[in-house]
Amino acid sequence: MHFFKQFLKKIKNMDPYSRANIFYLILAVAIIGSILFFTREKIINYPYDSIENFKTMISVTKKPVTVIGKGDDGVFLEGRSITLSPYKIGKYEVAFTFWHEVYNWAVTESKHKYVFQSMGQPGIFMTSGSDPDDLYEIADVRKKAESLGLPYETVKCGLYPVTKMSWSDAIIWCNALSEKEGLDPVYFYDGQVLRSSLEITKTENPEVRMKNNGYRLPTEAEWEFAARGGDVSAPDWDFGFAGTDDFNAADDYAWHSGNSSFLNAGAITEIIDIHPIGQKKPNRLGLYDMSGNCWEWCFDRYNSRLPGEFIDPINNMGARPRIIKSGSARNPPAFARVKSWGYATPVNPGYILGFRLAQTIVKDNQ
Repeated sequence: MHFFKQFLKKIKNMDPYSRANIFYLILAVAIIGSILFFTREKIINYPYDSIENFKTMISVTKKPVTVIGKGDDGVFLEGRSITLSPYKIGKYEVAFTFWHEVYNWAVTESKHKYVFQSMGQPGIFMTSGSDPDDLYEIADVRKKAESLGLPYETVKCGLYPVTKMSWSDAIIWCNALSEKEGLDPVYFYDGQVLRSSLEITKTENPEVRMKNNGYRLPTEAEWEFAARGGDVSAPDWDFGFAGTDDFNAADDYAWHSGNSSFLNAGAITEIIDIHPIGQKKPNRLGLYDMSGNCWEWCFDRYNSRLPGEFIDPINNMGARPRIIKSGSARNPPAFARVKSWGYATPVNPGYILGFRLAQTIVKDNQ
């Protein structure tokens, strides 16, 4: 208080010109402070706001592993023995900024002609024309938040999972990423690399070269093995969710319909959207959003899980739909269980459907 009184006394004794300068300085500080205060919650700065971090692949197993199935739920059922070769899986769902970079390369810079059925978009409410650096902002939600006196937090579009990608688009994008990085593509037809998702007969019946070092979709067995922690002897192998077996703790690990309203009110009547990647806790392998947020494409067709012994099983026969895993922000928590599964037609560009990368570990990419 004494300091403040002394400061005011000095101002009074100043000449008019000096007092004016002090006034404008204080005014400038007040304006800048106000701007920083009222925009402090507008953008959430995530430590992984880098396209390189989005490309991180996690080694799930570095040597072949055999799982003897038990129980009547999930892909590792009683009566099944499944052996998986060494592989990696994406630390995150494919982010819009990552997808955007590879898509632009494929259609403008690649020496080959790539054609996609549908353009990816960030989340549910943005469009394919969004730029990764645009803010993910919905005017109606902002207005509602302001009327309720709630903060409206948003981030760049690039931090959201890419959605509206059909299964066919996803495998073509994987081939594009492989060629962009100088790796051997995985998906072929009649000996030729698949580069167009419009050739439905070819894309829905691809030759899968699992031993190649390029990127691909995970099989259902690979996806579930990774989601369950990748170790049948560890406690989390039998967890219901990726990272926890406690239903009351599911909110810490999964986005589901009960905690995904835009204003975090938790009400099913609120506007519900998927969320930026990596906000929840990861599982033991360090994988994010394996439970909830957006559904993820797997390679396999949706079909009966037959008993028997299998090595790197790929279900590429039977019904047309492909398996999706993880559940989403628009589904109840039960759908986010690691053993749950759903299906979608491969040409369906679902607005709550994304994907995650997988890659076989060979000598040159260990």
